[in-house]
Amino acid sequence: MYKTLKEFDEDMERELADHAPWKTIQQNTSTKWINEHLRLVNTQVEDLQTDLADGLKLIALTEVLS
Repeated sequence: MYKTLKEFDEDMERELADHAPWKTIQQNTSTKWINEHLRLVNTQVEDLQTDLADGLKLIALTEVLS
């Protein structure tokens, strides 16, 4: 349990930070999963935010999965 509101706020900031360990694990896992499926159409992603931004690879993934 938290002793103060400040401790709670600091913990939440760490948890929501862009470099939080769980976010890195999630990004790596998602990237590997997506690339496993996109391999069927000879493409891949390196960065989820930039590579899926225009929607083209996301459409390719959707087509492979359906």
